[in-house]
Amino acid sequence: MVLKQGYVAGVDTGGTFTDAVILGPDGGVAASAKRPTRHDDLEAGIVEALGAALSAAGVSGGDLACVGVSTTLATNSVVEGRGARVGLFQIGVRKPVRLPVVSVEFVQGGHGVGGAEDAPLDIPALMGGVGRFKGRVDSYAVAASGSCFNPAHELVAQKAIAMLDPLPVSCAHQVSELPSHEERLATVALNAGLLPVMEYFVERLQAGLARLGVTAPVRVVCGGGGALTPDEARQKPLSTFAAGPAASALYGAREAALRGTADAVVLDMGGTTTDLITVRDGEAPVRAGGAVIGGWETHVRTVELRTVGIGGDSHVRVERGSSLALRVGPRRVRPLALAALDRENAGASGRALEHFFAGGADRVVFAAPGAAQRARERAGSSALLSLLLERGPSTAEELARALGRNMIDLERRLAELSRERLLVEAGFTPSDALHALGRADFGDAEASLRGARLLAARLGTGVEDFCRAVLGTVLDGVEEALVEHLLRCELGHDMAGLIRRRKELRLLRLDIRPAVPVVALGAAAPALLAGLAERLGTEVVFPEEYAVGNACGAALVAARAVRNIKEGA
Repeated sequence: MVLKQGYVAGVDTGGTFTDAVILGPDGGVAASAKRPTRHDDLEAGIVEALGAALSAAGVSGGDLACVGVSTTLATNSVVEGRGARVGLFQIGVRKPVRLPVVSVEFVQGGHGVGGAEDAPLDIPALMGGVGRFKGRVDSYAVAASGSCFNPAHELVAQKAIAMLDPLPVSCAHQVSELPSHEERLATVALNAGLLPVMEYFVERLQAGLARLGVTAPVRVVCGGGGALTPDEARQKPLSTFAAGPAASALYGAREAALRGTADAVVLDMGGTTTDLITVRDGEAPVRAGGAVIGGWETHVRTVELRTVGIGGDSHVRVERGSSLALRVGPRRVRPLALAALDRENAGASGRALEHFFAGGADRVVFAAPGAAQRARERAGSSALLSLLLERGPSTAEELARALGRNMIDLERRLAELSRERLLVEAGFTPSDALHALGRADFGDAEASLRGARLLAARLGTGVEDFCRAVLGTVLDGVEEALVEHLLRCELGHDMAGLIRRRKELRLLRLDIRPAVPVVALGAAAPALLAGLAERLGTEVVFPEEYAVGNACGAALVAARAVRNIKEGA
């Protein structure tokens, strides 16, 4: 393979935006671009962002030596339940386990610790199982006992399934090297559910890159900081879980090194969550044990990180209890400042805003305009969705009364439909607080100001004091999470209760400060994290490319791939 000298590209698909950067021959950022993430067509969003970055850099797709891609596809597909239907063959051990599959077929076979066969593989039983699965599943998972020592039965089963039903098959030995039974089953089942999803994504991605004239190799970022070729990503899509934090860790580590330190904490603030990743000796350590994905313990390797449910789009509300209290997160809602810009979209967002301002609720819900057709197709099986399509924007309280449901059940259903992007929840957010204070201008500041007046009145305070309190609550949450993360990394536990109460202690002063700098990333990070350095008593660094840090990390993966390919040539 002949590689061109010079430029590499990195692309990251986030929950709100897709970012692209072009690194030049000197390793510096030649150009970057940010475009809205198209959740119904991730590949199109990637091509749009990369095309804009190429144009801004004044280079063509043919000038690239490699393209690194960090995608939330695996994360979102698992969390939103959009994986394929999986049929699982469990060979050897007959132990039922709760798994994300259509059904399980138990087949005799398997190997022992030394690799010797425990029992012959029952081929007739395997063939009968395929017959029962056929037409009911989109992919297959095969897990044989002892396959990490001898994968023979899984390989035979894989070939037999392919002959009877030519669908994708994932084998446990391909995605896990560890013997623990339940984690191996969950890992291969979740991986199998992503096989058709990743196949479609990679196919569309490569077609899109071809339209840009890109002929360079592509590398897909893994959650552990490594990279996969497109063919490897097709086989092991679950390995891309938590690719975003891994990419941000790579960029954060480089920025820390440029400032003369090999240890740091990378803080990546997005719309929904804030990720905290430790950097030691210039690298992000891979966490001991596998990641928990969608509630399942797995063998998937990810960087050592902590995630807290606070971001620029976190829901801000005033809760009534024994007293009024301000709460931020963990739910994500569409900021009023951005909802106000969607009025051309069938008028849904405009009507929702007016309902919000008139009703005095903490948020308003409406059927997603971009998913109207999907919403109508689902409405017959969802009384909640049918009601929203019929009556338009509503508050949660109005929906609960109309459907006769309790709020706990309704909130659960609203969360499910929101994850499926069939509805939109709009409300006040930290981003709105920035707009109301005149510190942000990417949305409609007047809508944010109206929302701030409503909520401030409930607390009996002024707009400016209310917005400052919102930003202070964000800082409180980030500060607590960061200190807890460092304590867990250093001591093995987080002392969460003590950390949260340390400012209330009367007889003891507990002062915990990071001994390393914090590298902060995210488009809104400088505005939302102003004052964090003073609170922590350490340096908080906002790199020049803080707004596209994940894409920079993906580009660094591409640059590393170029070096590896050259060295192996």
